[in-house]
Amino acid sequence: MNVRLLRTLVAATFLVLVVVLLVTTADLVHLLHASLLLALGVGVLVGRPRTG
Repeated sequence: MNVRLLRTLVAATFLVLVVVLLVTTADLVHLLHASLLLALGVGVLVGRPRTG
């Protein structure tokens, strides 16, 4: 299986789990915390293109 496809699937699954968590808690602090963790997780999974 393609590594990029696998990373995308893992990120999408993580996104769905976070959305379910947010819907069940509905607390602003949890929303902000989960959004930050999601952004960091997707950034690590996808990776930034190397320049220079």
